[in-house]
Amino acid sequence: MAQRQQTINQFILLRAQGLSYDKISQMLKISRGTCSNWDSKYTREIADHKAAELNALYDEYFMGHKARIKRLGGICNKLDEEINRRDFSEIPLEKLLDLRLKYGEALKQEHTGETGGALPADATPAQILQSFILIYNRTRTGEITEAQARQEITMLVGCLKAIDAGETQRKIAELEALLMQQQ
Repeated sequence: MAQRQQTINQFILLRAQGLSYDKISQMLKISRGTCSNWDSKYTREIADHKAAELNALYDEYFMGHKARIKRLGGICNKLDEEINRRDFSEIPLEKLLDLRLKYGEALKQEHTGETGGALPADATPAQILQSFILIYNRTRTGEITEAQARQEITMLVGCLKAIDAGETQRKIAELEALLMQQQ
């Protein structure tokens, strides 16, 4: 029984790494059918391992929210220092100032949480669902806090309620028009 659990654990890790059923079945000496069954049965565990690996990569390559702010801030500081050292007679100032503005804007977006993914005024339920998924992913990767996620979700729920209310009003108007025609 312990051997079976060890094989299952190895399967979960290998599947989380993206290996195919063929490769896993060869490595663990199990059938492709078993791979398929275990993939369905242990979907959550595989997803958790994938997320853990992704988070480790984010941390390693400074992709976490705080790390990005620190990195962008450090680059802005270096650019400021370089701008202050220059006598501006030989270096195109526009180039240094342009870089400074771009990194400053990126830092502002990180600080304020702006993502440029605003919903259009005529957002559809499908677009709002996509926004829910994005919020979930941003929360899992540490890009936003749970409090920020709750605020964004509250706004999206309000959007869905408004869409639903508008749709209900439209249906009522259609029914009233039909009733008027029948009278």
